[in-house]
Amino acid sequence: MADERSNVPPSAEPPPGGYGHAPANRGTNGVAIGALVLGLLSVPLGLFVIGGLLGLLAIILGFVGVKKANQMAGSGKGMAITGIVSGLLGLALAVAITLFGVALFNNPEVQREIQRQQELQETPTG
Repeated sequence: MADERSNVPPSAEPPPGGYGHAPANRGTNGVAIGALVLGLLSVPLGLFVIGGLLGLLAIILGFVGVKKANQMAGSGKGMAITGIVSGLLGLALAVAITLFGVALFNNPEVQREIQRQQELQETPTG
């Protein structure tokens, strides 16, 4: 019995290769992750002073994260930029709320109403 493979002409294509090498680990940009987390927290907390502080930290970490991402072949650059943008939003919201509060309590009509309410609480009724 003859070997049937000997009658088969050689293939023009080489045999398929393996899966190749695993991609190189680019590492994790922890500064970019920190900027993202702080920036996202600063938006809802922007109603309070702490939101402005978190926003400021997010902006700083975001710029550091972008610089580090450029050194790491872009790893985490999007997270760092998102941290910067959301940090700016949180900071702007905190500043706007603070300015609104200051303007509200410096209003003479509001001052008179606060004084009137305090006098009503001090006056004994009954």
